[in-house]
Amino acid sequence: MFRSVSVIALLIAAPALAGPAKPLKPGTVIKNVKNLTSYRFIDAKDEATGLRMDGFDLMYGRAGVRLQGNAHDIEIRNGSMTTKGETSGSDLPVGIDLGGTVHDILVEYVTASGHRMVYLKGKYTNGDGFSQEAGVYRATYRANISIDNSDGGFDLKGQAYLYDLLAERNGRNYRFWNDITASTLTSRDPSGAHVWINAKAAQAVTIDMLIVSSTTTAPVLRIENPYPVSITIKQCAIAVPAGTLLQWGGKAARVTWGKNCTRDAKGYAINTPIAPRGFDAGEILLDGDRDGLIKLSTAATIARINKRTGQTLKAGDVVRSTGDTWYELVK
Repeated sequence: MFRSVSVIALLIAAPALAGPAKPLKPGTVIKNVKNLTSYRFIDAKDEATGLRMDGFDLMYGRAGVRLQGNAHDIEIRNGSMTTKGETSGSDLPVGIDLGGTVHDILVEYVTASGHRMVYLKGKYTNGDGFSQEAGVYRATYRANISIDNSDGGFDLKGQAYLYDLLAERNGRNYRFWNDITASTLTSRDPSGAHVWINAKAAQAVTIDMLIVSSTTTAPVLRIENPYPVSITIKQCAIAVPAGTLLQWGGKAARVTWGKNCTRDAKGYAINTPIAPRGFDAGEILLDGDRDGLIKLSTAATIARINKRTGQTLKAGDVVRSTGDTWYELVK
């Protein structure tokens, strides 16, 4: 296979096969592809090393991208992925599925939605937007969105770095089993928990900003294990119903709650939302320098925001986040 893969070639998929649309080789480049027929769009091991995937619209029977083995130096960006419908049996649906010792991978501006299984009483209901096994390391997720998945929005068993993520209407929006370093995490309307922790050993989780809102009383933080895990949440913006626990479980955990992460005498979260200023962009904008300022440069992004908001933004304008997907113009 050529290192640069044409859209036409990638559209020739075999939906009955549990394999990639086309075999990969190290350094494969996939750009601007639409594929609505695969069982798994990509299913690869070491041959995925050096993969560059930029621009995609995927619909599949089970999974969008599964990478295993020791694949590394991978970038997946600017796309959307979803299943054709609810799955059952051994078909566990997932958007991006990382296993083995995959490492040094970047996933950014990807939306994974609708990975759901048929509910069966007494059976565990899987279905994740983004899934990462314990052996995976140096994985970075930036400005991704995970919506309407029956289990985890981001189900991460390996070490990872998270920047400006949004999880909405998943079973548990963020599931962390390992060391996590995060900037801003936004969580909306989970059925089980906003942030769920279940380490099997020592674990350190640091979140700079946690923004939660919901219409259910799913706890803000749920800790399942008895280990003395270390969790630091530096700042919160909370808008939840009365009777929502700030923290469930974790008697042995060392939890440090920062600014606006407060609870009453019964342990219920106290709402301290940040009043939005400016305009709602409808998406999270990547703060590459992590300095709170975003310089607009991509024509397609600017056009989308202007259409949604009635703004007249242009390339070179600088905006600043005022919470969630809201921004104000700085200059």
